[in-house]
Amino acid sequence: GFATLERCLLACASAAVYYALARAGFPFALGPAAGFAVAAVLLWGPSAAVGVFVGAWLADERLSSVGPGSSLAASLTLSTLGGLCVAAQAFAGAALLRRLGAAQDPTRLTRAATVFCVLAPLIGLIGALPGFIWTRAAVDWWVADTVGVLVVVPLVLAWARPSARTARPTTARAAEGSAAAALLLGGGALAFGDGGEPLLFLTFAPLLWILLRFGPRAATAARTRPRCPCCCG
Repeated sequence: GFATLERCLLACASAAVYYALARAGFPFALGPAAGFAVAAVLLWGPSAAVGVFVGAWLADERLSSVGPGSSLAASLTLSTLGGLCVAAQAFAGAALLRRLGAAQDPTRLTRAATVFCVLAPLIGLIGALPGFIWTRAAVDWWVADTVGVLVVVPLVLAWARPSARTARPTTARAAEGSAAAALLLGGGALAFGDGGEPLLFLTFAPLLWILLRFGPRAATAARTRPRCPCCCG
């Protein structure tokens, strides 16, 4: 019926978005896909977890690197394991955030994300490495997923749910928003520019301005950077 069709469409949409985010994040060791996976399960339920598994399975680089000297069966097994651990992390993370009411509470979200984002690297590397050791790869995976959850989950939820705060668009508000955005971009360029330590405080004032004047939707969008300054300079 209609409910089955809806679940299939949600699974397909989750798979497509997860695949795109995962492929975009691979070169920079970023975890936006992990954040989307948790947000999708929070919003759409188990159907999204199925889609996340499919997207993670398709995005796994081991499938595209199968060559004459490699085993197709081994690649398929590891890709399946990778998809399962990503889906399990998203499902467990969504359940924990829902239970704690932490999805839009920054402190609780940070604590929960640092815990459940251990799942995917832990399960994945146990399956991939005999005599499991907590390697640098696992730490990088955990950090990337945690950051992805902290950035993407509030962003998706803020825009997916009805906003209780609707401001009437006016010329003055458009000018104010443009000024805040310009300050944020300028501060970001100075803070993460080449040479010297990052001057993170330069971005605090415009972010607070956007949060207080334009609400959580604008604030979560403003704090989302298209690239990682640590990796991309």
